[in-house]
Amino acid sequence: MALDGDVVVAGALDPPVVYAWSLRTGALLNALGGHTAPVVALTFAPLGGGTAGAGLGGRSRGGAQLVSASWDGTVKLWDVYGGGGALESLSHAAEVLALAFRPDGRQLCAASCDGQLSFWALGSLADATDDGRLEGSIDGQCDLAPSGGRHAHERRLSGATQAYDPGDRGGGGDHAPLRVRGVAFSPSGGGGAR
Repeated sequence: MALDGDVVVAGALDPPVVYAWSLRTGALLNALGGHTAPVVALTFAPLGGGTAGAGLGGRSRGGAQLVSASWDGTVKLWDVYGGGGALESLSHAAEVLALAFRPDGRQLCAASCDGQLSFWALGSLADATDDGRLEGSIDGQCDLAPSGGRHAHERRLSGATQAYDPGDRGGGGDHAPLRVRGVAFSPSGGGGAR
């Protein structure tokens, strides 16, 4: 739902478009095109957050700020009421599957099927030029590995040591690829655990 609770959105597989409807009237408000593969995740910026307040770098103020993710490897930022194209497009190396805003709205986490968690700066009230800057990433593929853990890069198989290959999709190893399917920030939004 939008910031005012008045809009509902849905992402389509084919065509890969984000549709926005008014909950009051049921009327289609906008069809946001720009993705080239299915739209698989949508989220609105939190109320009072950096993105809502700063309007995605000052490009749009007062609109419902929406973020979409697609199998085309992009995350797109939209102003639902403003129409037009995407305000920003953030590229990833693999299909993006899940999205989450930090509670203050100033950072977006995008999870992709290669196990990467990418953290993007969005809508800093102090400096809107920070928008769309990759602040960091976590390579979750090793942490999600069947051998368990970033520092356990090797595993024992039949008495032999074999390096874990995150790209192995069953051809030579006995494990399937692991993909992040959801992501969320803690309510405090802080970085208590490191």
